[in-house]
Amino acid sequence: SPMYVCHISVEMAPVAKVGGLGDVVTSLGRAVQDMGHYVEVVLPKYQFFNHSPLLGGMEYDTEFEWGGTRIYVTKCKVEGIQCFFIDPKNGMFDVDAVYGRYDDAVRFDFFCKAALEFLLQSYRQPDIIHTHDWPTAMAAKFFWEDYHSFGLWKPKVIFTIHNMNYGQERIAQAALSCQRFTTVSPTYAFEIGGHAAIGAHAGKLRGIRNGIDPDIWDPESDIFLPLHYSSANVVEGKRAAKQELRNRLGMSGWEAENKPMVGVVTRLTGQKGVHL
Repeated sequence: SPMYVCHISVEMAPVAKVGGLGDVVTSLGRAVQDMGHYVEVVLPKYQFFNHSPLLGGMEYDTEFEWGGTRIYVTKCKVEGIQCFFIDPKNGMFDVDAVYGRYDDAVRFDFFCKAALEFLLQSYRQPDIIHTHDWPTAMAAKFFWEDYHSFGLWKPKVIFTIHNMNYGQERIAQAALSCQRFTTVSPTYAFEIGGHAAIGAHAGKLRGIRNGIDPDIWDPESDIFLPLHYSSANVVEGKRAAKQELRNRLGMSGWEAENKPMVGVVTRLTGQKGVHL
């Protein structure tokens, strides 16, 4: 029978994307929804959303008092998925970027509790609460300590590790508290299965291979490409993309034009292989 799945996340492509986490929340949500299940995503309402053309049609949903502040909840659909945005009036998410402040951990813990409080106060009972990486890892712990026995009785918790390099103490708490936890591939599951933070609970770990969403990463329709292309005109399409990148980087001349060029959309960290 259809399940009700609620993701609690600080990222979701394309409205709040820093890395692969945001892509997974969107693509996984769409895939599960296409299988006939009902999917919702709960996100912080960042200040930079005010300038996003991707969030047209946002409307008021509810409000409640919690954590010493008034919390407003707005909603709209993103990529066909119903999303709810937690907007506390204490300024926790009046920021211009998802990460990078000194109080990220405090703000994300507040968001985890506020998201669970929203589910409780709006009488929602998801079958699955799905949390992601260290920012919402603590939602698994908070759920069992403060919500499961106080009205939010139905959900089971799944936690996904996208990157084991950050927030390992929080990841350890989620591994302890969730029913199952997953990661981005069977290979990565094997690599991290013996890590001290999660090793005691490795029996609950499953690696589920991530892939690209062909509806988004489609050169025949991608809005960011200067020329759409298929197998019939791939050479022309690649040439146009290379020329556009050269123009943006200020690279000109015969040498830049005739040598191979590789562009990478990534964070500048060692694990991404930028040094190679």
